[in-house]
Amino acid sequence: MRKFRNVTFAMLAAMALCLNATLVSCNDDDDPSNGPGVKEVEGSYAGTMATLMISPGEIPSTEVTAAVKDGKIEFANFPVSNLVGVVLGGQVPPALGDYFTANPLSYNVPYAAVMNAELNGVELTLAPEPLTITLPAAVMGVEQTIKVTIEAAGRGNYVFASNVLTFNLRVSKIEVNGQAIPSLPTITLGFEITKKTK
Repeated sequence: MRKFRNVTFAMLAAMALCLNATLVSCNDDDDPSNGPGVKEVEGSYAGTMATLMISPGEIPSTEVTAAVKDGKIEFANFPVSNLVGVVLGGQVPPALGDYFTANPLSYNVPYAAVMNAELNGVELTLAPEPLTITLPAAVMGVEQTIKVTIEAAGRGNYVFASNVLTFNLRVSKIEVNGQAIPSLPTITLGFEITKKTK
């Protein structure tokens, strides 16, 4: 009788273990963390930045590259010619363009990432910081410091299927040597960049 009880207990224990394993397996299948997560947005990107003023397409798009990692969108060579053109009231002098080519300006945009509601991409809450541009005296005659206040224009969006990250930044204020430019037009910087895949 004791032997029968031992066999029955062993069978019940085995069945319980199998049931537990099945439940864990099902839970794992339903867990969205098994799919792509917020870290999927990280990587190296290339694409374009459109400078929108008054009407779309007024200024040609500029090619850009960026790295997304450690909670930042990092630009090793942020395109500033269009912003400087606003300050100067027209086109950037060729000598100044050459200066920016030889001395690229880096700029980082901090972000916080969460999965979107559909779980097919990542939403980025952007927290851009002011951008400081120095125009050298050797080119301008007198050194000028431009401070550009930048805000997030909505959230950034990264789509898993296309590897495309889009986001907009809005210029709310530009100061030259501490003096704000009056009647500044609305300037939106629209980014559409694609993650490079191996």
